[in-house]
Amino acid sequence: MVTYSHSRYQKAVLRLPKHCFGTIVKFLCLSVPPIYGLSGVGILVYGIIVGALSFLDPAWGVFSIFVVCENYGIALLGPEVSVVRLVVPVVVLAIVARYLLRRRFPRPDQVWILTAVFYVYACVVSLIFGHLNVRMVAFMLSSLIIRALVTHDSVVLKRVLSLYVLATLISAGVGLVKGGYIVGGRSLYRFIGGFTDPNVFAKYLLIALTVVLFSRAIGSRLLRRVLAGTLIVLTIFTYSKMGMLVAGVLILAYLVTRVCSLKSGRTYRSGLVTVGLLIALSVTLVFLTLRSIPLVGNVVERFTVGLSHPLNADQFLDALTTKRWSLWNASVDAFVNSDLASQVFGTGYNASREALQLIVGELKSTHSVFLQVLLDFGLLGCILFIFILLLSLDWRTAHFATFIRTNSLWFTYVATFAALAWIFDWSNLPFFAWVGTQSFREISNLEQGCHDGD
Repeated sequence: MVTYSHSRYQKAVLRLPKHCFGTIVKFLCLSVPPIYGLSGVGILVYGIIVGALSFLDPAWGVFSIFVVCENYGIALLGPEVSVVRLVVPVVVLAIVARYLLRRRFPRPDQVWILTAVFYVYACVVSLIFGHLNVRMVAFMLSSLIIRALVTHDSVVLKRVLSLYVLATLISAGVGLVKGGYIVGGRSLYRFIGGFTDPNVFAKYLLIALTVVLFSRAIGSRLLRRVLAGTLIVLTIFTYSKMGMLVAGVLILAYLVTRVCSLKSGRTYRSGLVTVGLLIALSVTLVFLTLRSIPLVGNVVERFTVGLSHPLNADQFLDALTTKRWSLWNASVDAFVNSDLASQVFGTGYNASREALQLIVGELKSTHSVFLQVLLDFGLLGCILFIFILLLSLDWRTAHFATFIRTNSLWFTYVATFAALAWIFDWSNLPFFAWVGTQSFREISNLEQGCHDGD
């Protein structure tokens, strides 16, 4: 039995308020100014604060990036000028300066090297065809530097995960206070938080939900449950089909991993029956008992609108996917109809929009990262991207529950890659910055024992 002296206990108690006070100060300094508004001298002061805190503690620098990215519609320096343009270069330079002074550079992993190769290839192709832009280069440098110098440390990564969840909740809170809604089809008010697009905001929420459900970044079990419930409700309010489907799969996967972690056969069977009953009860409550509630009615309508009259297969899939099926078909047609050089090497970032314009008559995204990479960077770029995905997956365990838990964030990203485009969007920064890192795998290995004991 471990005992602690009175003096050691007293010191720990005295340190706690100081630690909490410092955390609150950092939180307020990094999150309030960009949301409240920056101008003139305030921009300079905020840049200095971000740089100093990023140099002293890179985890808070990463937090500041997520705060401004997830509040993209509100955190502005001027008309259509996001604070992202200030924060990202300041954070990156501060982190690099920190490690230059320490003269300690961790060895990059295989995924980092392959990602760097993919980035260089994407830049070269985009430069040749005149599609290279500052934003994609900033994303590339940020993800490589954060992966190499910040998230390689499992202790720091654990804090980054919790701060990411906090940044997502800040964006949701800002949206609730400032009316973060847009009007969708049939006067449906879709929640966007502090962001600009409900589907991408749903993606931010799903990443946070995955972190809460499948990691111990949030220490309190009660707090994890409260956060998970909050994130699920917020995802529903976005009325994103992709968001609601992936959230449902995440909940089901979490229940399965909990049942599979039970040791005895009798407990396993009773647990499995309990989970099955809970799922059946939930479905009954939502779709039968509660369907008169406007929120549930709107959710059901999102999945059934356009399906009330007879449709052929293509029309059915197009209605079910909110016209994405026709865009995916058009993307495939654009690839097939392009010349051999374009099929192999691509024509540069966002060239897929121009290719789709020739078929559908207007600038449209592919609504799929996979199809975007195929059109923008050709077969060669697509192969590189697929290899990045495969290397990021942790294949080391044969235990089903551990495999799902360890790769939960990977599965979340693959699902969103299938429904949303923009591979170099800031919502994909977590994927390139820490999914597949050794530290992330170490945390996942620690999670098994922790969850089993809950």
